[in-house]
Amino acid sequence: MMSTLKLAKQEIEADLSDERNIIIVIVDEDLDEPTFDFLKSTRVSTLNLGVYILCVSQNISKFQFRKEVGFQWIYANSTSAIKNLSFLRENRQSCGKTSIALDECNRLCDCINYMMVNCKRVRKEFSSMSKEERDLYLNVLKELSTNRKYFKIYQQFVDLHSKYFDSGIHEDEQFSPWHRSYIFKFENLLRMIDCRVTIPVWNWASYSHVIWKSTPTYHMWDDDGGFGSDGDKNIAYCVGKGIFSAENWQLRLEDMEIIRNETCLGEDEEITAESKKCFETSRLPIYNKCLRRRFNGAVPNISEIIDVMKKIKPENFLTFENTLRRLWHNKVHNRIGGHMQTQYAAYSPEFWSHHAMLDAIWTKWQEKCKDCIYNSITESELRLIGFNTYRRHYLDISALGECGVHVMYDQIFDISFE
Repeated sequence: MMSTLKLAKQEIEADLSDERNIIIVIVDEDLDEPTFDFLKSTRVSTLNLGVYILCVSQNISKFQFRKEVGFQWIYANSTSAIKNLSFLRENRQSCGKTSIALDECNRLCDCINYMMVNCKRVRKEFSSMSKEERDLYLNVLKELSTNRKYFKIYQQFVDLHSKYFDSGIHEDEQFSPWHRSYIFKFENLLRMIDCRVTIPVWNWASYSHVIWKSTPTYHMWDDDGGFGSDGDKNIAYCVGKGIFSAENWQLRLEDMEIIRNETCLGEDEEITAESKKCFETSRLPIYNKCLRRRFNGAVPNISEIIDVMKKIKPENFLTFENTLRRLWHNKVHNRIGGHMQTQYAAYSPEFWSHHAMLDAIWTKWQEKCKDCIYNSITESELRLIGFNTYRRHYLDISALGECGVHVMYDQIFDISFE
């Protein structure tokens, strides 16, 4: 039987497609104080955002309706009463005669009876995005990582990767769903600032032939409209140009010698005069918290990716996952070098787009057998390390989390399994 909360969510989604102006929290029991405090902090850190607490129960006496600026408490004695609530009528979005439409958060929605329904977040390949779209994403990411309003929640979240790095998140039963949940939750943080933002995919496989360059069609490392340059060996391999250069951006990361050492050395590299110079330069205040990169070597190409996706059968998830994690995931991290080859990789802005690429590969492979998404994976009831959610909530890209958010990737791979 479907829970009251899920029924309530469905009723709201049938009427409402707006993510930018309001937050709706559906509860069937009173909010505890820590949850309420978190909502208050969200309200303070988000501009022009109304918070609605929708209490669904036949017993109104169990709720404490607190007075708080920016909050509205709404009571419904049943899920069937939700569609008639005035705040939904006031905030719902309409559409014309087209079959699909974009809502104000750039979600792709079906247009049925002049209403936007079944809306999906769309993740695009970074270099296929317009300059305006790329700048929006990069600036929102920078805002989240530098603005004092968001700093605490940003740092707590990115620190989860280093905290659980050696605790199982890079093992077969956790890796793919854990990182799918991780980028999804990070995307939610970005969308608190601007709901039009989704995490773009860095399709390193399709651009493997020009992987560390900038071209008229490949913008990943552009100084303007991209993630910026390689590290400069003369300044401790700090990124020298672009929005995340040493001059423009600093990592909110404690200055530890172990981090300096790891980011100054390449993969399996012996200490050299060059790396010694990096150790010394990285101790200078201007360079000890910079983002470091050391581009090196080749990455897997698109033919290799497609060949593996075609050959591995959909019921052989562990075989596929092992290739995804051990070969493609690890190799690209190490080829970027710097912070990306350490346990603190989540502090690197490109981390999220690399993992979006891995998730897009997994999503495409899952298309081989939609019925296998759940039954080909064992221990789906396993909790994800560090999160109070289950593995099964992050197996299907069209129903992420307990709320079942639909995410889609926009034409990342030109491949059919038919």
